[in-house]
Order: sequence, then structure tokens, then C-alpha cells
Amino acid sequence: MFYTRHWGLSRAPFASDADPAQFHANPMHDEALARLQFLVDGRRRLGLLAGEPGTGKSLLLAVLAAKLAAAGKPVVRVNLTAVEPAEFPGLIAAGLRLNPRDNETPAKVWRMIADRITEHRYQQVGTVILIDDVDQAPPEVQSMILRLAQIDAGAGAWLTVIVATHPREVSRMNPQLLDLVELSVGLEPWDPSTAAEFLATALKKAGSPSKCFDALATERLHQLSGGIPRRVSQLADLALLAAAGDDRPLVDAATVEAVFSELSVNGFASITT
Repeated sequence: MFYTRHWGLSRAPFASDADPAQFHANPMHDEALARLQFLVDGRRRLGLLAGEPGTGKSLLLAVLAAKLAAAGKPVVRVNLTAVEPAEFPGLIAAGLRLNPRDNETPAKVWRMIADRITEHRYQQVGTVILIDDVDQAPPEVQSMILRLAQIDAGAGAWLTVIVATHPREVSRMNPQLLDLVELSVGLEPWDPSTAAEFLATALKKAGSPSKCFDALATERLHQLSGGIPRRVSQLADLALLAAAGDDRPLVDAATVEAVFSELSVNGFASITT
């Protein structure tokens, strides 16, 4: 990417996907991660992670999954976007390293899942199942999540399920599933100082010898992105590209606004302008 040469970077600084290696430690996400870890350490049955699109739900689940896997815990992470009810048990079974045949009955698959979770309990090893984008799946899948969460429901249980969803969808969730939630974790947009710290840290990790955004550009970028982490990254990335194309020594507010105007035409909207 030519703009990396312009800014003296070793790589593009802003990741576009939920890559745990690109996790930016900040107070909001650190607190959320600690609360999710509390659910796991306390062997709580069900936790809820809620946040607007782009606030980092998927990234946090990826970071937690990597951390648990490194500690040797059985962890399953699935995304429910476009998942049909018939697919759900197979996704969980695959995550638990089970290999049901294609023609296996749903009842048999559920028994395999229950047996594997029970096996982990006898080994005193907690099973953690992380389910992203619950709001993207049909209601029947939520009933299956309820069934899953109740597999190991007695005293001394070793199963923790964490579901992630959009805040406005929480009230529409299966009431019985909501009744099992022992801790809700909410994600909010970044404040200006956190967004500014993110930009500086990401650029430093990518090898920047100096700052690339002036103060007004950083302030405007936060305003136009609404502090949504994904939007901060996207807008910052394209502003670097635009300023490099104009051979500018720094990204200024005018460049950020010009890039935002182009993005807005294509459906990128700020929370606050």
C-alpha cells in the first residue's frame, strides 16, 4: 500500500476485521473483557454482551476466545449471521471437536454435545461457548441457546455461555433466555481521549516515526465517527490514504471531512456531527 511509504509505516495501521492481535487496550474494552472473564472464572451460566455495530463485540469475543484457548480451556465461538436453526447444533458440535455425520439426527447431535460438556465437567474443565450476533438468527435459534445453556445447570456446573447482540434487540430476546442472564456487559462509543489514544497507539505499532493527524483532524474524526471504534478505524485509514495522495505532511480536518463526505454518500453515517 503506497500510503505506508508516505507515512513511514511498516504496515497498514488499522485492521478491518476482528483480529485479536489488533486489540487496542482501553478502559471501556478492558473493563468489558474483565467482566466477561469474571463470568468464566465464576462458572456463571449465561452472560450478555450488548453494543452497537462497530463497538467491538466481535473483537472482544475473539480476544476472550484466544485468551481462554491459550489457557487450555475448551472454547467455542460461533457467529449466527444467516444461520438457520438446523445448522446451529452442528456448529456447536464442530466447535467442541465432535464430528457428527451429515445424516445424524438432531437428537443424536444434541446428545453428543451434552456428553462432551459432561466429560469436561468430570475433568473439572469449564466449557465456554461464545455466540455472536444473536439478533441475526431466527427466534428458534434462541430457543436452542436456551437448551444449550441448560445442559449443565446443576450445582457445580462448568458451562458458561456468552451471547452478543445489538442493544435494541435485547428486549426482543427469548424471555426465558433473558431470565438466565447473570451479568450484562454494555459497550459504548469511545470518548475523544480514547479515540485519540487509539490513533496514536495504532500508528506507533505500525512504525510511525511521528504523528500523522493534527489535533483538529483527530477531534473532527471522533465527531464524525461518533466514537464508534470500527468507524474511527475506517475513517482514519481513508484519511491517511487521501492525505498521502495529496502529499500532505499531516492529515488535517479538511481531509477528514472530505473523506467523510465521500463515505456518507455510500451509506457511512455518523452518530453525531
